[in-house]
Amino acid sequence: MIWFFTPYSFNGKLFDAYDQYMKLIVNTKDWAAFTDGDTLFFHPDFGDVIRKYTQTYPDTGIFVCFANRSGTRKQLYDEKLCEIDSIKYNFLIADHLRKNNQGKSTSIDCLVSGFLMVIQRKTWEIIREDVRSRVKNCFLLGVDYAIAASVLKHGMSVRRMDSLIMLHYYRFVEGCPKSRGIK
Repeated sequence: MIWFFTPYSFNGKLFDAYDQYMKLIVNTKDWAAFTDGDTLFFHPDFGDVIRKYTQTYPDTGIFVCFANRSGTRKQLYDEKLCEIDSIKYNFLIADHLRKNNQGKSTSIDCLVSGFLMVIQRKTWEIIREDVRSRVKNCFLLGVDYAIAASVLKHGMSVRRMDSLIMLHYYRFVEGCPKSRGIK
């Protein structure tokens, strides 16, 4: 089963929010899909798409996807999308990926942005304490990187679901992330 959550922390401690949601999941084989509050999927069957990836690559540490805006270059489908505000254009990209990249996945060997992170409960149990120690002085920012770092440290993979892209608002008014040195 996959549980879908949009974590929110009233005290700004995002790790605590992730942890509280993970505690709701009893079965260690179940997955949690965490999305940021400023994202949206373009197709209503996004859950089926994610489920197929978890079934095809069951040993993955975390799954991520493409976005129009991201702090991580390997999650950008096209850097030009950062400046395009047409939701219709973004939908056409999503439709193209859906039709042409079904089941394709790319292993990512770097820290990732957390606008969508799909993680299994058993993985959370393995990395939880390491992530907690990494983010003890963090609030909202850095939790996603800490999760990815811990997954990689424990020898697990980070995989991008290449047929899935999300619209991510991510500081659209403030400017494209590439001007702030994305990785």
